[in-house]
Amino acid sequence: PIFSNSMEDKLTRALKYRWYIFWIFSIQYFVLYFHRVCPAVLAPELTSAFNISGTSLGILSSAYFYPYAFMQVPIGMFADYQGSRKTATLFSFIAASGTILLGLSLSFNFAIFSRILIGLGASAIFVPAMKTFGTWFRGQEYARVSGLFMAVGTIGWFVGTAPLAILNQMFSWREIFIVVGVIAIVLTVLTWI
Repeated sequence: PIFSNSMEDKLTRALKYRWYIFWIFSIQYFVLYFHRVCPAVLAPELTSAFNISGTSLGILSSAYFYPYAFMQVPIGMFADYQGSRKTATLFSFIAASGTILLGLSLSFNFAIFSRILIGLGASAIFVPAMKTFGTWFRGQEYARVSGLFMAVGTIGWFVGTAPLAILNQMFSWREIFIVVGVIAIVLTVLTWI
């Protein structure tokens, strides 16, 4: 045989391991898309909690998108310089912290700050994930994995709509964000591991 049994075992473990990496990044991407749409669903609760107008709600919602867009080029350079794992771990922690802080926000300005942290942190999921997938998957396999990754994100978009509205009937928006933040902390630890 070309490989010894121990080499075959290592190769099998490595091939299985890449799917763990894939699902950790994919669930983070799911949460990222959830954050994009959730303010629209929670609009009545957010406007009531912070006593704000629709315009202010738009500002709160957009506080996610500006840092996300601004960071796309720096994140690519950061991922190249520091590596995907360190980049994704650091920024996942920032997003998770922002999510928990949003759930704890007592003022509109603090809520905007929290959304900025979420957008900043979420900006470093896609690029490091694609870079990592390029290392672990090749050719058509990479194309399929990329498509599946995007599909999982789209499911997060969906969960941030009607399912979130149903959840919001059972739990407060603050509880939802705190739970999502705790899940994101767990994903951050898994990213580092």
